[in-house]
Amino acid sequence: MNEYRFKKFDDDVKILEVGSLFRRHSGSKWYVNLQLAPSQRRSYLSFSNAPILARRRILNPTIEFSKPGYDQRIKITDTRNWLVKRIGDCPITGFERKLEAGQFCFVFENFDGRTIFLPQFELARTLFFHGKYLSRTAIESDCLRSEFDVSVDHAQNCATIRVMPSAGYTVYNLNEPKSRNYLSWILLDADARRSYESICKFQRLNGMNAPSYRKWTFQFEPPPLTNVFLQARGQFDRDVNCFFAWEIDAIRGIPNAMPEEIYIEHPKFEHAIPGSGQIVHPAGNGEAAPLVIHDDIAANANTTAIQMEADSVAVEFKKSFHVNRVASKDRKRPTTTQGDESGNKVISVSTEEGVADYGLPAADWNTLNDETDYSRFFENKFECFLKMVRVLVGTYGCVPVAKSIVPLPKVGRCKKHLLSTTGESRCIAEVGLRVGGKIVHMLEVDTSDADKAISTQVLVVRDLRRWKANFEILRRELIQDSLNWPTRLLDNLCGKERHCGVNHPQAPKGNRGLLDPESIAGWAERVNKWMLEL
Repeated sequence: MNEYRFKKFDDDVKILEVGSLFRRHSGSKWYVNLQLAPSQRRSYLSFSNAPILARRRILNPTIEFSKPGYDQRIKITDTRNWLVKRIGDCPITGFERKLEAGQFCFVFENFDGRTIFLPQFELARTLFFHGKYLSRTAIESDCLRSEFDVSVDHAQNCATIRVMPSAGYTVYNLNEPKSRNYLSWILLDADARRSYESICKFQRLNGMNAPSYRKWTFQFEPPPLTNVFLQARGQFDRDVNCFFAWEIDAIRGIPNAMPEEIYIEHPKFEHAIPGSGQIVHPAGNGEAAPLVIHDDIAANANTTAIQMEADSVAVEFKKSFHVNRVASKDRKRPTTTQGDESGNKVISVSTEEGVADYGLPAADWNTLNDETDYSRFFENKFECFLKMVRVLVGTYGCVPVAKSIVPLPKVGRCKKHLLSTTGESRCIAEVGLRVGGKIVHMLEVDTSDADKAISTQVLVVRDLRRWKANFEILRRELIQDSLNWPTRLLDNLCGKERHCGVNHPQAPKGNRGLLDPESIAGWAERVNKWMLEL
């Protein structure tokens, strides 16, 4: 994760309130007024930084801060029944005197009888503002119509999204599965698209022109969000039975009326094929030196944006869907070797719109944590592994207790979390089996791109209660170690003698990355032998 700080602010600055928006008549860039503690000489940020503008967040932290506020679970029945009020209408003492008292809130009764005051900006941030492109263009642009050509085949339950060559949504972001998944939802779900486009509509309708500035109190029309759950933190007052949301940490069960199969095309998409020669990839986690963010200097459009990871929003769609990246040309893929990125010392970066051949290296926010279960679209990548598991169950009496298939995370600038051939997520399968009186976990990584061979990992962990959290750490370290099992971490989790790698059967000649189904029985026998010895 990158360390970053804003050039214009001091250390350990807290966001107390999020106010109105403004832009100069002489420019196109929108800013958000903030109340900060301690107060700063310039208490505002450009809207490109909307992904991180949540109340009680700490900017430029010098130590690790715990997340503040009262935890509140919220169930939405239908946003169309919500009231629209101002923050100053909140019955909690002192809210009528806040500088942000004029900002809009959604108000409704929760399932527990509490009155919820949910700032409109915070809900829009959670739904749409996870990177600078969709943040910046939401206010004053018809970019969805002009930069994306969408066609839907209802009979085949599929859709095609053609990205215009001039689109501002970068190829780098389109190459990231979670980014193109989320963009597809906004483009294809009618309620989501209507909601996103309502931001610009309200700005044009209600924005006010002052002598030097255009000002606007943020407002939008949310999608219905029927039966969606939010996990939020904020201020709860028992005397008035009212909760005011500072920040939404998770939104789950988002309705998504869209085709199951989606194809996204861009003229710069490439399909990697085996080639010759070598190319050096960044080593390890690809983390650069601390970044200094400028929101008053343009970004150089000729640079690939550095992804800055901030506190993320967990997002889960009601139904899974599959976005296929359609390449228009082939590119020979050299043999990869590992390099060293320690010398890449980018210091000053910009989160602003790109200008050709001018400005600072570009940077963008990465605050989306897509927790939708897409495993059914990736099970075919683990066909032989899952057949081997069935042999362990049917022949050796192992009892299945857990199974999951999840994408490996993006870490720094390393691209090992993607298949080098198709650009799809590289997934890891985890199966838990009861063997005698112990639980054995087996881990299998998708290497169908034949980029790197990695054995099946068989392990017995010391603390089953912490396995879910430790599995997340293991996945991250697997990427940091360039698809090598993190031995030191496994020693800590299991003990040196309670984990091992079991080699795959020999791949058929000329089909590296694929397994011969006839070899599965021998593979299962070797895995069972190790499980009994652990």
